[in-house]
Amino acid sequence: MRHDGPVAWFTRKKSRTPREQKLDFLRRYAMGEGDLDVLEGPVDGAADVPRWWRNLHAQPPAQRVQAALAPWRATVARQLSNTIAYLGAFASDVEVLRLGQRYYLLYTINNRQGGTEYYAGGNPRVPVFAAEGSIQPRWHEVPVVLRAFYEQVHDGFFHFPSRALGLEALEDVSCLNLLEAHYPLQLDVDSTYNFFSNMMGSYVVIDLSDSAEDKAALWWQADPPEYGINFWDVVDEWIVIGFEPQ
Repeated sequence: MRHDGPVAWFTRKKSRTPREQKLDFLRRYAMGEGDLDVLEGPVDGAADVPRWWRNLHAQPPAQRVQAALAPWRATVARQLSNTIAYLGAFASDVEVLRLGQRYYLLYTINNRQGGTEYYAGGNPRVPVFAAEGSIQPRWHEVPVVLRAFYEQVHDGFFHFPSRALGLEALEDVSCLNLLEAHYPLQLDVDSTYNFFSNMMGSYVVIDLSDSAEDKAALWWQADPPEYGINFWDVVDEWIVIGFEPQ
C-alpha cells in the first residue's frame, strides 16, 4: 500500500472569530428567553423598533455609538451626564441584539480597566411590564424625565449578564409591597417602585405618592432605607461604577 505522506491523526481545532466568541459569551446569559443573535443585517421589517435601529448595521461602529447616544442627549443630558460621557468615550460599538422575539441595543464597553462589558438597552416601542405588582396602572405618575427615558430611549438599560446595575427593565419594576420590610418606613410601600438594582438586593426606589422629580430612597437589603436622595445623581454614579467592576 502506497502512502504519499504521513496521515494526521488529529484535526486542528478551528479558532473562534471575535464575533463567535462574543456570541458564545452572550448566549450563556440568554436565561431561557430564546435564541440570541447580534444582527449583521437589517431588523425584520415586521418588528416594531425605533426607525433608526433598522439600518444601524450599515454604519461604522463609531457612528453607531453616536447615533445611539443622540436620544440620551436629547432626553437625559443633564440627569445622566456622567453615564453619557463614559459611553461616548469607552463604548466601542452599539448593535441590535435579538433575544427570542425581543430586540435590544447591545453596547460594547471597553472600560478603563481593560475589560469588556456588555450592556443592553430595551426597545422603547414595546415595553413589557411586570406580571405582578406592575407599575403600568400608575405609569402617568412617574416623574416626567424618567418616563421620557423609558418611552424615548430604552425600556431599561442594564448590564446584560446580570440584568442589573442600571435602570431596570419595566418587567422588573414592581411595587415594593412585594418585599418584606424589616424597619419602620417613611414611604408608602403601596406606591413605591424599584428603578435600579445593584444586583445584591438593594434598590433605588421612588414613592409615587411623593414623587418630586429627583426625590428617591435607597432600599438596602439589610439596613434601614435612606430617604431624600437625588434619584438621578445616585443612578448616574452607580451606572458608571458598574462599568468598572472591581
